[in-house]
Amino acid sequence: MRWRTMTRADALAADLRARAAVFVDLMAAAAAVAAEIADLEARHRAARHQAGVYHDRRPPARELAADVAHGALSPLRPFVPFVTAESADRAAEMLVAK
Repeated sequence: MRWRTMTRADALAADLRARAAVFVDLMAAAAAVAAEIADLEARHRAARHQAGVYHDRRPPARELAADVAHGALSPLRPFVPFVTAESADRAAEMLVAK
């Protein structure tokens, strides 16, 4: 019985490592997009300031993107900040809206 339990545990450990590798790759891709969002947000803000527009009624794109990310990573709680599903959905809508 113990041998069968260890075989199952070893198989699950291998599955976990495989999914963790996928997760690490996806997070690297997400980090690259996050850097692009931050850069574009800064350039957009600078262009608006040059045009004399100093206030945007919407939260910063980086803040919205962080809420979307924390919502998506909610299965990892308590190791990521808590964001409600509604807040994450609202942030996603605001992030891509005109």
